[in-house]
This record gives sequence, C-alpha cells and structure tokens, in this order.
Amino acid sequence: MSDFTPTPMQNEAHPYQKLGGWLLFFVICNLFSMVNLFSRGSSGPWALLGFFTYVSGVEFVCLLAMLLLQLYKIAINITTAIMVIRRSPYFLRLEQLSWLGSILGQAVSLPILFSLQPQYPAGGNITLIIAFGAIPMTVVMIVVLMLYYAKSVRVRTYMGSDEYLRLAFFAKKIKGPEPAVPDAAEKTEIPVEEGDL
Repeated sequence: MSDFTPTPMQNEAHPYQKLGGWLLFFVICNLFSMVNLFSRGSSGPWALLGFFTYVSGVEFVCLLAMLLLQLYKIAINITTAIMVIRRSPYFLRLEQLSWLGSILGQAVSLPILFSLQPQYPAGGNITLIIAFGAIPMTVVMIVVLMLYYAKSVRVRTYMGSDEYLRLAFFAKKIKGPEPAVPDAAEKTEIPVEEGDL
C-alpha cells in the first residue's frame, strides 16, 4: 500500500491514478505504430511490397497475408493505446490479440523467406534471424508484458479495478495486486451496523 493520504479538503489524485510510468511508455510505443503506416523503411509494412517482384502463386498469397497482418497489428496497437487512455478494461484482451498476430506474422514469413532464398539471397539470413531470434524474443516479451500487467500496482490503480485481467484471454484466473488507493466503488460503500436496520 502507498503512503499517500490526502486530506478531504485536498481532493488530490494519487500519481498512479494518472497515466504514467511504463504504462505511458507502452501507450506512446503503440501510438507510434501509426508512423509505420507512412514509413517505406525496413520496419514499415510497405517494405514487404519489394518482395512481391520475387514471388508468385502460394508465396504471393502468403506475402499478402503478411502485409495484412502488419496492418492488423498497427491498427490494434493504436486502438489499444486509445483504450488505455480511456481506461477501457478490454485493452489487455486486444493487446493479447496483437501479440498473437505478431507471432503468426513471423511464423508465416518463415516459409516465404526460405523459399525466396535462391532469388533473394538475403532471405535465408532473415529466415534464420526470425526463427532463432525474433520469434523467441517475441515470446519472452509477451511473458514479461503479461507479468507487468498482472503485477503492476500502477496499472491496477490507474484502471480502477482488476476487470482488465478478468477480461483478458490469458489472465482470467490471475488476481491483480492491491491498488495504491481504494477503488471508487470501495470508497462509496457505507458500513451498515445492526442497529441501523
């Protein structure tokens, strides 16, 4: 529990009731996904367009699926950031969908890049990087982020309840930490004594 105890006259919010810390950092990162929509660099989804000249048939469909997954992930990241700002308890569920999309996109890209190796020599190196670096790193990041959302007092206090954990796909049975200040519903409860009935 926190040492923060404002007097009734102060009516001041606890710092954790405002967007800040790592949660603010994640929101900013998610909002910067919008930059990727307009980026033609190696990190943007449009970088995939250069590969279309090397593919045909099934590879073309897989590459198109990769492009759509990139756009899907960007849309979900932006929506998740807005949901956190608005304190929607569904934000974690949507973020978990983004994580699944990321892993799926990387898994789909492996066979495509491997098949492109004869025409596009760098494809083989990228395949190894994704298979042995990017996918395991993504899984580690998902575990770290899930632990953060499940254990962070700041997130729990900011959201006002642990409903975001109950609504998430992979955290339904996790009980959130004690908030730094009581939830609004807890503050309004008036104890009833037997003599009052």
